[in-house]
Amino acid sequence: FGPKLSRQSIGASIDPLALAAKMDAVNRWKITAGLQIDNAISPGGPAFSEAERDGKIVDGKIHLSTAMADTYLEMPPRQDAEVVDECDADTPDAWIKRHKDMVRLTGRHPFNSEPPLKSLQQAGWITPPSLHVVRNHGAVPKLDWETHKLQVSGVPGGDVEISMDDLVSGRYGPVVSLPVTFICAGNRRKEQNMTKKTIGFNWGCAAVGNSVWTGVRLCNVLAALGVTKVSKQHRHVHFAGPEGELPAGKNGEYGTSIDMGWALD
Repeated sequence: FGPKLSRQSIGASIDPLALAAKMDAVNRWKITAGLQIDNAISPGGPAFSEAERDGKIVDGKIHLSTAMADTYLEMPPRQDAEVVDECDADTPDAWIKRHKDMVRLTGRHPFNSEPPLKSLQQAGWITPPSLHVVRNHGAVPKLDWETHKLQVSGVPGGDVEISMDDLVSGRYGPVVSLPVTFICAGNRRKEQNMTKKTIGFNWGCAAVGNSVWTGVRLCNVLAALGVTKVSKQHRHVHFAGPEGELPAGKNGEYGTSIDMGWALD
């Protein structure tokens, strides 16, 4: 039981990692919950006092969100690619410019890749977007800030649709910038497969990235919509892609979920 996040393509433009590339289709996300509850959301939602961050890099540094003294983190060179790799030229990802050194682990498409370990180490503590580990089950979605929507249902105040401008307005929580480490559960699976074969493909030891992410915390969005604790009605947050996105499965959508306790932490 709990919220469900799903995406439906409807047309537009944004690079999901670098937030820089231009695109021509949009995606729609919606959160739905397994059960409804009747408590009404307060008109303005909860009050948030944390300082806002815009995620901009100024003089090579980004302003982090921290409860301590102001902290600025120096960012490495982005190393963005300038052209589309010929491996992507006739795939649905032909609009994405990818670093030529990224190691493709599942053929040309979908793109599942890690950087060479030396490149990851040389980049330093913060991983450039172009060298960040990538895990895909299908084509990369094309998003546009102006038309992208978050549809939410299964929350106390009833269904709501949130635009990107509305999401960062402060009503659903402060915009924060946090360094977060991401690691694939299959990191170093190649070594495991050498001992005993698994169903997973051969990730090396560079399926990890550490980047600064800017946005609104999920816990604050849920709190603003009236979900502040785990209950029988809200046990998990479920994420799902659009129907027909993938060739397999009951309806061709990819999904996963997280425990509501984690989501609210």
